[in-house]
Amino acid sequence: MSVAEIISNGIHKQLIFEPPVLLSGLLAKSGVFFDMPCGGKQRCKKCRITVNGSVSPVSEFERLSLSSDEIKRGIRFACVTKALGDVTITVEADGKNDMILTDGAAENIRLNPFGKRFGVAVDIGTTTVVMYLYDLKSGQLLGTSSTRNPQAVFGADVVSRLDFALRGGLQRLSSSITECVSQMAVDLCEKNGIGLSDIDAAVIAGNTAMMYFFSGLNPSSVAYAPFVQDNFFGCFKSGSELSLCFNADVYLVRSISSYVGGDITAALIASGFHKNTEGAPRLLADIGTNGEMALLSGGKLRCCSTAAGPAFEGSGIHAGITSKEGAISGARFTGAYFSYDVIGGVKPAGICGSGVLDITSALLEAGIVDETGRLSEDGHSFAESLCEFDSQDAFLLPGTDIIVTQKDIRMVQLAKSAIRSGIDTLLYEAGISVGEISEFRLAGGFGTFLNIESAVKIGMLQSGLAPVAKSVGNAAGAGAAMLLLDKELIEISEKTAKSAETVDLTTNQTFVDGYVENMHF
Repeated sequence: MSVAEIISNGIHKQLIFEPPVLLSGLLAKSGVFFDMPCGGKQRCKKCRITVNGSVSPVSEFERLSLSSDEIKRGIRFACVTKALGDVTITVEADGKNDMILTDGAAENIRLNPFGKRFGVAVDIGTTTVVMYLYDLKSGQLLGTSSTRNPQAVFGADVVSRLDFALRGGLQRLSSSITECVSQMAVDLCEKNGIGLSDIDAAVIAGNTAMMYFFSGLNPSSVAYAPFVQDNFFGCFKSGSELSLCFNADVYLVRSISSYVGGDITAALIASGFHKNTEGAPRLLADIGTNGEMALLSGGKLRCCSTAAGPAFEGSGIHAGITSKEGAISGARFTGAYFSYDVIGGVKPAGICGSGVLDITSALLEAGIVDETGRLSEDGHSFAESLCEFDSQDAFLLPGTDIIVTQKDIRMVQLAKSAIRSGIDTLLYEAGISVGEISEFRLAGGFGTFLNIESAVKIGMLQSGLAPVAKSVGNAAGAGAAMLLLDKELIEISEKTAKSAETVDLTTNQTFVDGYVENMHF
């Protein structure tokens, strides 16, 4: 047996292991967050760590991707390097300093909980996890906890994790998220002087795949055609059944379909879509790793889900990072130069999701990117910033050390076209125009912070949505909290989910045609 010393943000952890084992496996087991959005497929080159000790020789992949100086300093990729004996691994960050959206906790609702003492509402997102602790006697919010979803080490998106689960990784996915939720509960209880046994109610919302992983259920039905899930949840379980450290009554919010999950059901409740269903058309969009949308028109609720990919979460982008200090969160082109909004007001270290959108818009405005998405050599005064990176065209953002690659632009095109085409398809199916939408609710972290003007500029959103757009924060978390505090909303949420029609975009010609057309800026 060997020992791994893992250092992250000044915190030391030790693991006993049987070599040989990939460093990524050790890090995943330790619970330390690190970036590996490609799921270990040697594509993203973001799982850089520093390691000393007994490890496997430098691979050809690493020789081509790292400088000789970096290799001398012990920098390696966790996805290919194996620990052969005792090692010390240093990870730059563990995700705890990231800016994760928690605003949107339930307010001003009738107090009628199914628990008696304390309860937690949890939103399990593909990228982040948020927990709210409530006093069920008073309805008071006592505390909030948030972190990155530890499953990210197995892949940045749902498809990657489904693939990992079906290759024998289901138990690791399940234990990583249940341990995460348990630890968040422990932390919140300690901060508020509450015993874990005092938590007697919990509501968990998440997209359908996340709920399968959380419950430890085989997700084959949502991974393979015809993608008809064999479990819609909408049920109570005990905490012990779910391998949680608190044995509360746990309600799992009902999913709508395979790719429109309980997080959207909860968001619909938080956004009031269960009220006045015959009123003017309303649209909800939760834009993140998955783009999920719901349109209420003529008393009918239509939903769809698009595979936007992780670009709008900062993953999969060459200089993409999470929303933390040093991340470019906004950008603009003034006609002569670029200016940036950087979290923390420090030197830019990368680009987060909202910054990706703004920078793309600014590059278009400056004429550096043309309508086809190609980085252009002509028609602008920034030729000296054009460069080549990793055998592709790239652009060095003026005044920074940050490179935007041609691949980055293509990823944005794919993501924005998926969102736009999904909305267009829902409008077409309902037989209405964008001008008839009375409310457009943007949920989730990316949706809350995106610049509507930039989204319209690149063609991700129709211009007619801008005047009626409103950010609603973490609507999934707010909805989960509402179900926790008013048990009658549970039945209403299930009726809402059951009544919704899911528009299958994979076979919808309107979507297919629009996806190609909307690829252009």
